[in-house]
Amino acid sequence: MRVPGAPPLDRAGRGVDAVLWRRGSCLERSLVRQEWLKAQGRHVDVVIGVRGPSDFGAHAWLDGEEPHSVEEFVELRRHAAR
Repeated sequence: MRVPGAPPLDRAGRGVDAVLWRRGSCLERSLVRQEWLKAQGRHVDVVIGVRGPSDFGAHAWLDGEEPHSVEEFVELRRHAAR
């Protein structure tokens, strides 16, 4: 997935988060937030993980943030900010 560059709006974090929580998947939100943070000078990895096997699920989040679920996710892959 390719995400276009974000403008350097250093005070818009709450607004960016509010819009993203209303739309898209956790992967889309994480990739957009990663790009936005990169524009602010912060390079953060996107982490993709799974849980299972009896209750399989997948989730994506930014490194340093906990997954938004009680279940534990096992990291499968990282996508580094470029």
